[in-house]
Amino acid sequence: NTLWFLISADNIYPNKTNDNIIIFSQKKNVIKYNLFYLLNIFFKTLIKTKFSPRKMMHQFSFFTQFSNAVTDQIFKKLFNKNFKKVIIAYEAQPYQNNIFNKVKKINSKIKTIGIYHTSLHPLPISLMNRKGSPDQLMISGKFQKKILVNYLKWPASSVKTVPAFRYVEK
Repeated sequence: NTLWFLISADNIYPNKTNDNIIIFSQKKNVIKYNLFYLLNIFFKTLIKTKFSPRKMMHQFSFFTQFSNAVTDQIFKKLFNKNFKKVIIAYEAQPYQNNIFNKVKKINSKIKTIGIYHTSLHPLPISLMNRKGSPDQLMISGKFQKKILVNYLKWPASSVKTVPAFRYVEK
């Protein structure tokens, strides 16, 4: 059983999906900015960080809050099902590493797979293999694998070269 996690940037998604697919999108609110949500998060973060300004700045950032919201949704699914794999279109974003890290804390036997669907950036340091990196990274080029293995500390066995997902051979 595999859990798929997708983000809908345009809030367009099918009416019906399988239980193993999570589509994360922004709620359509009448009010663009929700002051009550902001204050709620602010005070929760203030207490969580024990009033530390440095920790507060990190925890109150958009990326940290997004990561927390996403992982909460994923763990609701993980606790109810017995998944063997978690697959994410991987770009080495902080929330993605957070998801993989927390999945491993729940069950270290779940295989985490990242699908890197584009060419490497000029300075791809965000792709360095670290805590929260997927167990397996699927990429679409031998040159990408060489860079990941030789310079970004990925074990060769963890990087799998696959045909590009965008193109279908006819």
